[in-house]
Amino acid sequence: HGAKRWRVWPPPDPSKNPGADPLARGKGTDALPLDGLGEPALDCTLRPGDALYVPAGWPHTTDTLDCATNEPSIHLTVGVDTHVWGLDAMTLLDA
Repeated sequence: HGAKRWRVWPPPDPSKNPGADPLARGKGTDALPLDGLGEPALDCTLRPGDALYVPAGWPHTTDTLDCATNEPSIHLTVGVDTHVWGLDAMTLLDA
């Protein structure tokens, strides 16, 4: 049930924060203000049965749209640690 608005931005310029992990921007103690990200690359609404792939390092936000109806709204996040399985570009290029 429910609907969620998703906004997804391209990865931030790494030169603006050279010490930050590019795949963990906005997580933990790393501040990533939305007003500094510009326009989102994607702004869409997902409904039951929809799926969206958000690559690692792409900042995103969600907003539940059906709050006033008392309908539950959930989403499931599945992460794959590609570096653990050798599913990254550098490993593939070395193969």
